[in-house]
Parts: sequence; structure tokens; C-alpha cells
Amino acid sequence: MMNYQNLLKEFIVAPLINKIKKLGEVVEFELYDGFDDNDPYETAKNLISLYCDVLRKDPNWHFFNEGDFMVVRCSNLFVKDVEKFLKDNKFTKYIGPKEWVESTYITKHFQYTFFLKMFHQISEGAMTVLFDDDHDAYENYYDYCIKNIMERIIHAWFNHNTMFAVVFGKALKDPIDCQLWEADIISSLSIQRARYGGKYEFLRNLEIKNKNGKNKEEIRAD
Repeated sequence: MMNYQNLLKEFIVAPLINKIKKLGEVVEFELYDGFDDNDPYETAKNLISLYCDVLRKDPNWHFFNEGDFMVVRCSNLFVKDVEKFLKDNKFTKYIGPKEWVESTYITKHFQYTFFLKMFHQISEGAMTVLFDDDHDAYENYYDYCIKNIMERIIHAWFNHNTMFAVVFGKALKDPIDCQLWEADIISSLSIQRARYGGKYEFLRNLEIKNKNGKNKEEIRAD
């Protein structure tokens, strides 16, 4: 029987890793002033400026909005350009560049072979939708785009991987079960995300409340 894993490693994984290494290690910045959602307009403006001036040249860059700050990752070759942008625009509150360390097993295990490219394409996709000039085609155009792009991404993932699940005998024995498997996982994700969102908002509001309380104590002390 053909060893599929060895073929994938030789022709897909190894060339991908070598390509990434040529651009240097991927590192991250935590950006605070001007990149938090206290002012979403300013956050968007600054991120777009950083992208247009520097990051659009980097095939590995991506970002995550963490609410109170922005995580931006880029190849080592672009670190000086990012720091110059921050300095020129007087953004002084940031941490980095520092090592990109993932916290969960699955992202750490496939960090450079899968997630790096996925994170990059999603970040590029956000910019693509943002700058699209066909916004009059539908009412609530961006909402329409995001929902339908998300549906296509999720469906493509299951469409491709359920085939291999059948080939390798992983969980599924009958291709007909694939659609049920997709529906089951997506419904579970919906519940998990709602639970996570509620927990995140609770902790964030608690942090804001504690911070405001501390500020009041400092004012009284003065």
C-alpha cells in the first residue's frame, strides 16, 4: 500500500517549511495604543495603514483582534519595517517582537504546516472584503460576505477531509455519514462558541470593573 504520509511530507510539508524558513522565523507583536476596540474606527484605520505600508508584502503576516490589543505576526524580515511604522506613527505601547508560541496542542502541532497559511489567508480575506467596491450589490453587504465566506470555508474543510477520513478509516466507514458528521460538529461548535463568548465577556467585564474600581481608589488617594 502506498505510504500517503511520506508522500505528503516529501512533496507538501517539507517544501512549505523551507519556503517559510527563507523569510525567517515568524514573530509577533502585541499592539496596544491605537489598536484596541475602545475606538474601532481608529483601530481599523491603523491596521489598514500598517497593512498597506508594510504587511501586504509579507506572505506570512496575520492578525488577531484580542479586544484590548491587537496581535500582529510577521516574518522576521519585516520586523524592522513594522517597528519603523510604529515609531513613525508614535505608537509606543507595544510588546515585541517576541517568539510566536501557541497554547493549544493542535495549533502548535500544525503551526507552520497548516495554521500559518490559514491565519494569513483569513487576514488577507478580511482586507479583501473590506476594500471591495461592490458594496451596493446587497443590503448589509459585508454581513452577507462574511457569512457566506465562512460557510464556504467550513464546507470546504469538511468536504476535503471527510474523503480522507473514509480512506484511512478514521471514524467514518461510509461516505454518506460525512454530511451527518459535518452537521454534528458544526452544531457542537455553535454551542461551544456561545459558551466561550459568554465566559470571555464575563471575565472582560470583571477586569474592567476591577480596573475602574482601582482607578477610583487612586483618585481618592490623591
